[in-house]
Amino acid sequence: MGNCLLESTMTVFVLGAVLCILHKERRWLWHLLGGLLLCAAFLTKGFTGLFPLALPFLLWIFGLRKGSFVNMVGLTLLAVLATAAPVAVMVLTDTRAEHFFDIYLHHQVLRGVGVHVVENRWYVVGRYFIHTAALWGTVLVTLTVALLRKKPVSQLPWRSAMCMLTLGLCGVVPMMVSYKQRDFYLLTAYPYMVVAMSLLMTPYVGRLTQQIALAARKPAIFYTIVVLAVLLPASAAAVAGANANHFCRDKVLQADMEVVLTAVDEGEHVGIPHSMRSQWALLFYYYLGKHIALGESDTCRHLLTDGKASVPEGYVEVPLPTQQYKLYCLSEQ
Repeated sequence: MGNCLLESTMTVFVLGAVLCILHKERRWLWHLLGGLLLCAAFLTKGFTGLFPLALPFLLWIFGLRKGSFVNMVGLTLLAVLATAAPVAVMVLTDTRAEHFFDIYLHHQVLRGVGVHVVENRWYVVGRYFIHTAALWGTVLVTLTVALLRKKPVSQLPWRSAMCMLTLGLCGVVPMMVSYKQRDFYLLTAYPYMVVAMSLLMTPYVGRLTQQIALAARKPAIFYTIVVLAVLLPASAAAVAGANANHFCRDKVLQADMEVVLTAVDEGEHVGIPHSMRSQWALLFYYYLGKHIALGESDTCRHLLTDGKASVPEGYVEVPLPTQQYKLYCLSEQ
């Protein structure tokens, strides 16, 4: 799935917000809490985490929630207010926050719309259905078998399933506005596809799970399940332990970083060429390793390059046994 650290964090807040909005009692309070969680999702990754704001409307239009149109709009506005208010307070009370949001809006959002990472706006939608093809196939087979056995499919929770499916698409389709698309942007939309498909399969899979539960009462099967339940987590822990302190990704980058960090100070501002400033993994690793801030190189004592970019005059290479990345120091002459 690629570098989905931010998406993974944002998914937690988005799921929490959806659970709050789905709550039936004291809706105004739960919509308020859901909006606060969406604020946290927005602060994590941006506008892509705000799609659950469409959920009150989806619940109303699919007939899953009683109440008037005005009531639905009011609850939606309450969630929007709870999402926007903390951001507005930060912007109005802290000039640093205002500067940050201004940079994010103009450079990351508005300028990002014109960045051509993919050639087709439909790329992200296509990848969404490709990644969930196995799930679609499983549901299709399940419903086909049910029809062949003359099982009633009209009684399935179609409206609930379609609501969840549409909610997932609300997290995908808006990305088409930009050509800057990545597969891991879809992480927050997958849970609702899974819920939708589960709603359609549960009535038919339920009998199978009951048979498994009955079979598990037999001593031989029960102890087999217990052994597997112990061995599988233990095996996973053993594999994780065996890979501790080993590079699983960005091997050259991290190996060179370990060498470079020995030559720079804790929290130092190290310059990098403009072409490297969008290498987010590079920035993340160096800050995590020694709180190194990588950025503008005009006045920095040290300069880090990937071995390809040109080096300004006045810098001399620091002799380090790196594989690709090179560290330069400002000459004292």
